[in-house]
Amino acid sequence: MLLQDEHGRLSRDGDLCFIVTKESACRIGYKDEMHDRLPLPTDHSDLVKFPNRADDGYSRVLNKLKTLVADAPAVVQRRFSRHIGTYQ
Repeated sequence: MLLQDEHGRLSRDGDLCFIVTKESACRIGYKDEMHDRLPLPTDHSDLVKFPNRADDGYSRVLNKLKTLVADAPAVVQRRFSRHIGTYQ
């Protein structure tokens, strides 16, 4: 449940629950198995909210994003090579 106090600040209350399955949260829909699990000790709402750049979760996510960016050209080439040259 989402609550709002007299100052407009939002907070959550109630039992913890899963919004999506682990399989759904970890898959992007491509058949090339290009997905990783990078578990962080947080809930969905705080998944990308880090206290500072020294936070372990921030460092882990940043390093993963850097790897994804570096690997992207090869992944795109592999995924779409059969379509290259077919569009005019």
